[in-house]
Order: sequence, then structure tokens, then C-alpha cells
Amino acid sequence: MKAITTNMNATGMRWFARHKACGEARGWAATQPTLERAWARCTNPQWLLWALAHQPARRRPTHRNYVRFALWCARQASPTDERSRAALRVVARWLRGRATDEEVRAAAYSAEAAAGSAWAAADSAWAAAYSAWAAADSARAAAYSTWAAAYSARAAADSTWAAADSAQCKAIRRIFACPWGRP
Repeated sequence: MKAITTNMNATGMRWFARHKACGEARGWAATQPTLERAWARCTNPQWLLWALAHQPARRRPTHRNYVRFALWCARQASPTDERSRAALRVVARWLRGRATDEEVRAAAYSAEAAAGSAWAAADSAWAAAYSAWAAADSARAAAYSTWAAAYSARAAADSTWAAADSAQCKAIRRIFACPWGRP
């Protein structure tokens, strides 16, 4: 594929605008000298995939490249279920031309079953976590209620103290003359 060297301030920025890149991406890209440099320096994988999806058909990656990337992503997750690991091995063989589409389909069904099992386990974990959060929220609400009551009591005490202070001051002024003369 022929590299396209462009000035980011002109052609590159028009490309981002024409394809409706988000403002954050356009702002970042404006700091880069060329589209190529932007590609090389970008640390946001969503932007990179977005840029690939907006290429003209002649420069768009092949299906195999997307599968290769998906395989890499799946391997980063380090699946523990043997069905998932077997499916990844089949996909790797398919990429090398050593597995049939039927083998890939069978492995995909097996991996989907593993994913279903994992989701069921995750749902149970989420339910337990939700119960724990609900208990924590209840405890937090009780604590807030206690704090509100304590705050109200403190405000009442402050008010009582203020009233008492005011009454004491009046009594002192009534009983004792100002030591520095008449106020």
C-alpha cells in the first residue's frame, strides 16, 4: 500500500472533518505533522479502528486482518475455559490455511457455549455484588441518617448554647458595669 504523506494542517484535518471524527480526536490529530505520524503515535485503539473503518475500500484491511486482530484481542484476555482456547487454536490454524470454515464454525459454537457459562457465572457474581452494594447502601443510608440526626442535635445544641450565651451576656451586662466606661 502506497503511503500518503500529507500536511496535517490541511488535507489531514479535512479528512478528519469529512469523516466526522470526534472533537477530541481532531484536536489531538492537529498536534501531529502528518496522518502517518498520527497513526504511529496514536495511543487510542478506538481511534485507530475508527480510522481503518473510514478508509476507501481499496485501502481498507482485509477480513483476515480483522480476524487476526480479533484473535490477538481474544488471546490478551487469557481465556481459562478449554473450549475457548481450542477455538482460538482453530482460528489461528484457519489464518494459516490449515482449518476449514466448518472447523471454525464448530469451534465458534463451542466457544459460545463457554461464553454462555461464563456469563451465567458472571450474572451470579453480579447478583452477589448487587446484594453487597445494597447492604452497603443501606448501611450508608443508616449512617447518613445518624449523621443527619447528630447534625440536627448539634445545630440544636449550638442554638441552645447561642441562646444561653445571649442570656448570660445580657445578665452580665445588667449586673456589671462596663469596665471601660459607657458603651
